[in-house]
Amino acid sequence: MSDDKELKACPCCGGEDIANVFIRDGRKIACTNSDCFCSVSAYQPNATEKAIAAWNQRQGSEPQLISYHPDLYTCTLKHKGREYYFDLHHAKKTPAPDTQDGG
Repeated sequence: MSDDKELKACPCCGGEDIANVFIRDGRKIACTNSDCFCSVSAYQPNATEKAIAAWNQRQGSEPQLISYHPDLYTCTLKHKGREYYFDLHHAKKTPAPDTQDGG
């Protein structure tokens, strides 16, 4: 990590080796686990502060990992009673099937 500010573990896989790197006009924070593709990017002004805040943002309790499929680049997290499905390969987050929304 290039900054003194502490980054929380990866919200997808729980990995603790997190990269904080320069990208054109901003910063990218990413999990360095070879099976995980979680990352956030932020752009100037104040890119470093924005990226760290986005990565560390947790609403109340920490999300709970329900399932992780490195071969499919997907995971499902549960947070505040709702489940979320992440397609890490295509960077999509959608409510998991059969959630409390009646879907």
